[in-house]
Parts: sequence; C-alpha cells; structure tokens
Amino acid sequence: MGDLTTNFSGAGELWPRGAKVPGAHQANLKHHAMLLEELRARVNKKTKGGLRVTDGWRNACGGSQHCYGRAADVCDPTETLTGVDLFLEAAQIEGFGAIGLYADANGPETLKGQFIHTDHRPRAHGALMVWYSPSKGVYKPLPEKYCQKLLKLGVSFYQGY
Repeated sequence: MGDLTTNFSGAGELWPRGAKVPGAHQANLKHHAMLLEELRARVNKKTKGGLRVTDGWRNACGGSQHCYGRAADVCDPTETLTGVDLFLEAAQIEGFGAIGLYADANGPETLKGQFIHTDHRPRAHGALMVWYSPSKGVYKPLPEKYCQKLLKLGVSFYQGY
C-alpha cells in the first residue's frame, strides 16, 4: 500500500528516504504516481508483477525532469516484458510527455537490464517526445522499427532527448 497512490509510495520509492522534497515537487510526484498507476494497470494485464521504480526525484540533476518531481524510471520486476514492450505500453498513456527507452549491452528486446524513463512534461503540439539510450550517457533517436510500432498504435511523437 502506497502513501501517494494505492501502489506507490513517496519516501523510499519515488524519492530517497530522509530527503526533504519541496512541496511543489511532492505534488508533481503524486501526479506522476497516478500516471504510473495507469501504466501499472496496463502492464498487469500481461504480467501480475506491477512496476518497480528504479529512480524518482533527485535534488541535483541539472535540467532533468527528475529534479522537479515530474519523472520516474521504471522496469518490470518480473522480467516478463521487454523494455520495448514496457515503452509501447507507456506511450499509449496521454499524461506522459516524454518516454525514453534504456537498454544494456543485450539490447532493448531482452528481458533483463531494461528500463524506461517516464515524465509528464507538457507535450509539444500534442506529441510525445521519445528517445533511445543503448548505453549510459548515450542518447540516440528511437530505432525506426520502434517508431513504426508507435505509428501503428496511433501515437503522435517526435525524437528528442
């Protein structure tokens, strides 16, 4: 049971235990937790493991949406869904403004070492911002085959990072 939503907690999950999160950022985190609930419900139709937050609010992170409580990185703890599967589920949620697909050396279609970044920045002209990171600190446009999957789902998007 979470203290922000049914399944998501603040301290220890969306921000580090003992951190002093500014009030406005806490409101952003609560809003983001509500979006994560929607993603969790979509994921639970395919796996009963929910979502694991791997990174939420940070107090020192440049211009990242994490600094403002508007972002969380998540993965499938059951390792049933690939990073691409999770990315495509998240892309269908209108409240997210940007989604990044992060992979390890095995690539985004494997079950281990994958996570996605989600944030609720405003959508530019109604379009979702997407990107791909094949390794730490490397950002690239989303590969064409995943762009095609987004288009088939009817998702309006643009490449950015």
